[in-house]
Amino acid sequence: MAFAVEAPPDDSRDIRDHPVPLWRRVVSLVLLTLLHAMTFADRFGISGVLSDIIDFYDISDSTAGLLSTLFMAATIVGSPLAGILWIGVMLAASFVPKNMFWLFLTIRCIDGFSDNIVYSCAPSLISDYFFIGKYRNYAFMCFYYGLNFGGQFGAIFASIIAEKVEWQWSLRFVPALTLILWALVLLIVVEPPRIKSGSTKKLRDDGALGDVKYLLSIKTYIFIVLARGMAASSGGVSGWWNNDLAENTMKWYKNESMDKFYKTFDHMDYKE
Repeated sequence: MAFAVEAPPDDSRDIRDHPVPLWRRVVSLVLLTLLHAMTFADRFGISGVLSDIIDFYDISDSTAGLLSTLFMAATIVGSPLAGILWIGVMLAASFVPKNMFWLFLTIRCIDGFSDNIVYSCAPSLISDYFFIGKYRNYAFMCFYYGLNFGGQFGAIFASIIAEKVEWQWSLRFVPALTLILWALVLLIVVEPPRIKSGSTKKLRDDGALGDVKYLLSIKTYIFIVLARGMAASSGGVSGWWNNDLAENTMKWYKNESMDKFYKTFDHMDYKE
């Protein structure tokens, strides 16, 4: 059960002045950051073996794009709810046979729905662990760095693993790391007390619907969300297809596969 602690004014607070020991908060931040990285390693790990998946399930590029589209759609829907089936769902995807792509697609959709526990809970925990302005900023900077690190880590290691063994093992690597991280989270991360600000101003509780109405009344917030959404969409699309494009280009350069390259570049021969 969480309890509230009245915090002193900002100028008199110390980062060590907290019911949870500093070492536990720092280690918790590292674990949550790595867990955050694993969500993106899972998401973009597929892009590292996308051409293998297309060949294995004998699907078109547009159908392969559904893997990313439905994953993100499920992520959006699942964000307020969060799930705890993430590890099992990630692992299950690697055992789907080649004649059941619809099941692979469904599992990846569930995967996008269930990994939102990290997005929903971790920022709140970090906010309460590091209640002083500058330290909270540093903590969030560390946490959100996991986005870029995890995405690149997943794509690179997935492609490396696929070169050595079957591509399905690339989908089993991240769940193994995530399982270790979850075990450490259960041992280290504790429910922090709710730290109240030093302000004496009484806040009105209008409930979830009231909060949504208030946010929709702030134009700056709306435009920032729209801009961030478009930037994320553009980055997600390029991150999803760049690996496949680079692989097809290398195969074309080595004269291993001409058809896919010509299809990608609208039958233009760039060797000349």
